[in-house]
Parts: sequence; C-alpha cells; structure tokens
Amino acid sequence: MHEPWGWGQWAVLAFVPVSFLEVYLYFYLLKQAGAVFVSIGSFIALFGGIFWGMLLLGERHSATVWIAVLLVSSALYLANFRATRPGEAKIEPAVVRVSD
Repeated sequence: MHEPWGWGQWAVLAFVPVSFLEVYLYFYLLKQAGAVFVSIGSFIALFGGIFWGMLLLGERHSATVWIAVLLVSSALYLANFRATRPGEAKIEPAVVRVSD
C-alpha cells in the first residue's frame, strides 16, 4: 500500500492540471475567436498527445507520424493564412442584437 509511485501514477497526476489547462484554453479560444476557430484546439490536443506520449510513456514514432504532423501543421497554416498575413484586416464575426 505504501509503495513508491511509478511512472504511471505520476502520469495520471500530471494529466489533471494539463487537462484543466486544455479545457480553460478551449473556452478562452471560444470566447476570443469564435466557434469557427475552436476546431483548431482539436489539432493542438493531437500535438499535445504526441508530446505527452513521448515524454511520459517513452513512445517513439516512425517517419510517417512526423510526416502526418507536418501535413496537419501545414493545413492549419493554410487554413488560417489570410488571418496571419500582416497588414490585412481581420474579418470580425457578425453580432446579432435582439431588441424588444
């Protein structure tokens, strides 16, 4: 019952604050950028899963996984290319006001 903790127990303990941060960032992104851009959080979680798997579980990935990471990163950049160009106005979401 009083054995020292192994990597598995520490990984579960580390999962709690990381999950809290991920949920907080999800709602922050929803508030700041809108629902259209929230889907980017899914890709960030994918990269986080790869990173934590390597760090906590000692996973090593093949070249195909790194090619997939590169392709997903490129797709994210291309999907947001217009918003990332300097000097160009960003499109603001429409605001609908309901009055009596």
